[in-house]
Amino acid sequence: MIEIEKTLRKIVSNFWFEWSSDVHLVFRSIDPYAWRLFRRNLYRFMRVQDENPLLFRRRLAELFINSEFLDRVRNLERDFKAYMQPAETFVSKNYPDLANRTVAYFSMEYGIDILEIYSGGLGILSGDHLRGASDLGLKMVAVGLFYMNGYYRQRIAPAGSMVVAYEPLVPAKKPVRDFLPFEHVKRAGTQEDLILSVPMPGRDVRLRYRRSRDANLRRSGRRRVVAML
Repeated sequence: MIEIEKTLRKIVSNFWFEWSSDVHLVFRSIDPYAWRLFRRNLYRFMRVQDENPLLFRRRLAELFINSEFLDRVRNLERDFKAYMQPAETFVSKNYPDLANRTVAYFSMEYGIDILEIYSGGLGILSGDHLRGASDLGLKMVAVGLFYMNGYYRQRIAPAGSMVVAYEPLVPAKKPVRDFLPFEHVKRAGTQEDLILSVPMPGRDVRLRYRRSRDANLRRSGRRRVVAML
């Protein structure tokens, strides 16, 4: 049972789960209410379980005797390992000279569902480029902006008027890593956050770097890291 929990945590710390419907089937079977509540943000789903681990593990124990659930988890683990540690990729097989070169990809928004920082075609296209690069085995670092609020949501007030609400991606004074699979980039050899200052007319703009926690990508030769400023 502990191994199942470790497997699920490893998977949701990687954006691979974004395009795997099988992952969502597993989590929906664990807790349909939480799956809907967190808007398919499975990373947040697992972080919340840390607040009541006994209840979560009791639910896993109930599912442990469900052969269909166990088969789904085993298949997920197999597929995830195969994807992250391929014997070869399209790039390594057909363009070996690119295997050790890294592409920097810049975009103002990315169509990654749980980030909610995209609004249309540009973001969807950027998200597709990331997945395509990952599928092909092309090393890529995607650089973008970490907006405090995602796209707005429209609601109808009791009087019939439309209300626009901008919801924060991360609540004020809460750590980002409790809500999204990002971590602060540290200065080399220290535990200090990497913060750079960029001179602008009349002021300096300070940038704090965050990146997705995709540690296995480097080991497998696939670098699809997302860095947010």
